[in-house]
Amino acid sequence: MMFGSREPFEYLQCATCGSLSIAAVPADLSRHYPATYYSFTIEYRPRHGHLARRLAVFALLNIPRVFSARLPSHMALWRAMRTASVGYSTRVLDVGCGNGALLRTLRRAGFRDLNGVDPFVKDSVAEPNLTITKGELKDLDGAYAFVLMCDSLEHMPDPGAALREVARLCAPGGHILISIPVVNRSWAELGPDWVELDPPRHLFIPSVAGLSGLIGSVPSLELKETMFDTTALEIYDGALTRKRVPLCDPVTGADADPNLYFSREQLDAWSKKAREYVSREESGRAHFLVQRV
Repeated sequence: MMFGSREPFEYLQCATCGSLSIAAVPADLSRHYPATYYSFTIEYRPRHGHLARRLAVFALLNIPRVFSARLPSHMALWRAMRTASVGYSTRVLDVGCGNGALLRTLRRAGFRDLNGVDPFVKDSVAEPNLTITKGELKDLDGAYAFVLMCDSLEHMPDPGAALREVARLCAPGGHILISIPVVNRSWAELGPDWVELDPPRHLFIPSVAGLSGLIGSVPSLELKETMFDTTALEIYDGALTRKRVPLCDPVTGADADPNLYFSREQLDAWSKKAREYVSREESGRAHFLVQRV
């Protein structure tokens, strides 16, 4: 789907909550994360001056718009950071951080204790105010006041175990923001062409009820708020998949340009449809703000 390999994978759907999971986890997941995978190639490109970056940080206005479908929406992250009372000295952990683009954005804005972990990055990184560990949650120790799981939980073979590890790492009273695709209206309409299925990288795609229940199964975690979010990308990438168009160039990693395949009127209609999905809480993406109690 993403790189156009057309390799088949089977998914199972829970009859109770509607969540999806891959039938068999590939023996070597690393080959499905090439160097051109988006989280390894996105770069920080500043748009504002130093003072403006500091003033705008909590809305993350300095993140390029191309990131908007792949990182927590500005509003969801803004609300989560305000609720969690995140400040410049807050100890932050980004789970599945890729090359650290989000962490570097926060560092440029003045945050001083930034940490990431990702099993598929090339090497660990140690820079002023920023560290990235090539590894898994079990390799970390310490207490983090704000944990980001931006499009990462769905990549983990055992999401329940991952949540228990995050609970271990999150400081009491701290917060976790889980941004994740959810089984909703788009899955019902697009089925196997739904972009958020992203086989085989997405091993687990919950329904809202499914993830809420999984969070509730960890005694020290409490779900505080659920926010819905999507863009037209969720719809037009499904249409591109039906046309057998790779969503990313396997060599350069460049996204397919929907303007080459669809009219402006069609794209505008899909943008309107995406907004309607959000307003009705039917979108294929959601953000779960969780507190460690």
